[in-house]
Amino acid sequence: MASGSPASAAPAKTYKVVEHNVTLPTQFFPDDICGLRASFETATYKTMITKITEDANGGFHLVDFETGSIAFRWPHAGGARSHA
Repeated sequence: MASGSPASAAPAKTYKVVEHNVTLPTQFFPDDICGLRASFETATYKTMITKITEDANGGFHLVDFETGSIAFRWPHAGGARSHA
């Protein structure tokens, strides 16, 4: 046992959520990292895993893992272009 660690310390509480085949509603964003460049985005995930562990000091550690695609549509292009 490490010094300073109580022998009766409770194990860390961990919560995990796994989701499959999730499509989020299309969202409008007025800008992105490059500036004022509006777009509509639709995210489709094959797998989403969220794991939260409570630290001994009361804080939390979050791990978020996602696989899938995000489709972008720019309104100024008449919706003709889409990238996934």
